[in-house]
Amino acid sequence: MNQRNALAIAAVLAIVTVPLACRKEPESPQPFVPTTTAPTDTQPQTTAPTTTQTAPTASATSTQPSPTIFDPAVQQLLAAQLVPIAQTDAKGMKKEGEIISGVLQEGQSLEQIAMLQPGKCYTVVGLGMPMVQELDIVMAPLIPLPGAPNLPMAQDLKTGAQATMAPAPDCYKHVLPLPIQVKIIVTAKTGSGPVGAQLYVK
Repeated sequence: MNQRNALAIAAVLAIVTVPLACRKEPESPQPFVPTTTAPTDTQPQTTAPTTTQTAPTASATSTQPSPTIFDPAVQQLLAAQLVPIAQTDAKGMKKEGEIISGVLQEGQSLEQIAMLQPGKCYTVVGLGMPMVQELDIVMAPLIPLPGAPNLPMAQDLKTGAQATMAPAPDCYKHVLPLPIQVKIIVTAKTGSGPVGAQLYVK
């Protein structure tokens, strides 16, 4: 009886032991770590607009014709007609430089540069023909003095086609101790045609 009981107990233990031996330990679960992906900023990039400005080009053309310089024969004719004027308005003086001459339309001018010497006295005589009704002669500094009013140094006071700036004996005297450059401006104030002028000095 004891042997039988011992065998039964052994059989029961074998049945119970086999499943326990075959049973595996459960694996430890890996902890779940959530992964967060930072959102990428996909805003579109803006490109600053480029502005290209084209500078305007100004092309101004003068419609007024330039004074016409005529041939030496006409200059000689004008010079001859200036002689009797100079005998009165530039008496005792001599020519200084070349004759100023050309064909002017109304409002146009001729200019000549001259050098005034200290202690000298100057006169300019001029004539316009045949349709020039008013001729003006002005002498002005070539380079205006700083701070000085922009006024002529001398000008003719006559009316008509014949003009004389500073007629003798009241010629224009250069009182500065140094030479100075001036410009003599001859203008056809009214009318048009050939004009001529001559500088005299003493």
